[in-house]
Amino acid sequence: MKMQTVAICLGALLTNAALPAHAETAAPQPAQSSQPTHGACALVKAEDLKALMGEVPSYSSKKGSCTWTVAGKPTKLITTKFPDDGMAAEMAYYDIEKNASSGGPVISTKGLGDKGFARLNKIGVVLVTIKNGKLLQMVYATGAPGTEKDIEALKPVAMKVLEGF
Repeated sequence: MKMQTVAICLGALLTNAALPAHAETAAPQPAQSSQPTHGACALVKAEDLKALMGEVPSYSSKKGSCTWTVAGKPTKLITTKFPDDGMAAEMAYYDIEKNASSGGPVISTKGLGDKGFARLNKIGVVLVTIKNGKLLQMVYATGAPGTEKDIEALKPVAMKVLEGF
């Protein structure tokens, strides 16, 4: 039952354009002064986001996810690592993949992890991939409908994250 609940939560993230589960409650931490060392924030290095977001972003952490933002810009990157590995992560991936097409066009991301896909939606791109039995979701909100160009921009960041998986 726990796995089903987590899969439903991840599925809701994938289809929810407003992303209310990631509302920031604390002031973002400036990434320039300290690299996060725990949770989903430690998955991404702030300097790796500079090309994607135009400058080094700030971050805030909440419930297993990390939100990276740049003050005054509409772009946002949310990284979430599924808390369970192995079969539970695989089952969650397949459940998310099965329901992905209901939210927008789905594009394969061959070569990014063991398997994965990206979904274009009205706020940007949702990338979901699994590597070594670990599930990663990245939401790149651009403030506009997602494009394949956004997927290409996100891929180098995702590749860096997956190196540590």
